[in-house]
Amino acid sequence: MCTARLIENMLQGWARQAEKCGLKLVEAPINQATVLSEDNPFQSVIHIPLSVAPPRLMAKSVSSSSESLKESASFSSLTNEYCERELLKSLNYILDLESRRFFTESTIASSIIQTSYTNTQYIHRSGISIVQILPEGKGFLWTSNRLHLTSLNSAALSRSTTSIPNPKVLLEEVRSLCKDETRLRGFWNELEDGIQNTGRL
Repeated sequence: MCTARLIENMLQGWARQAEKCGLKLVEAPINQATVLSEDNPFQSVIHIPLSVAPPRLMAKSVSSSSESLKESASFSSLTNEYCERELLKSLNYILDLESRRFFTESTIASSIIQTSYTNTQYIHRSGISIVQILPEGKGFLWTSNRLHLTSLNSAALSRSTTSIPNPKVLLEEVRSLCKDETRLRGFWNELEDGIQNTGRL
């Protein structure tokens, strides 16, 4: 019989093994958060608009070994999200799950399980916050990872010396960059210059 105690011991064992490999085991929701959530009405999802629209990248300006890939709708959507992805990476977010828009219908069997996620989702390296990329340059949806927060020691969050970031600080980092027109325009220009110089994403 699988008891809660056995599951907890198993998770602790996984966490120890992950730490030895330089990884972190983070508990996160299975369902993607939405502004109007039927599963969790107490979850706060914050829309963060972009004060300056990201540049739209043309597939022809990006190097690829496959012309059919460059002409596909999924590749076009991917290049259109490139700038937002790089912005999140610069703020210590890593890819969690891809949007289902990037999975095309295929008869080829794959070990990758296609998700029902509408938006591409990134998670902070600390596991504290989750950000979704909205399509068409509409910005981000930000939410704290309550599942992971509740599993942390509440006392550790209150210590000034702790390495665990405050969710409000992480929110303000994303929000301040997105609303600062000068910083955001400079970030977009730097990305465009890099792509033009190398021709690669």
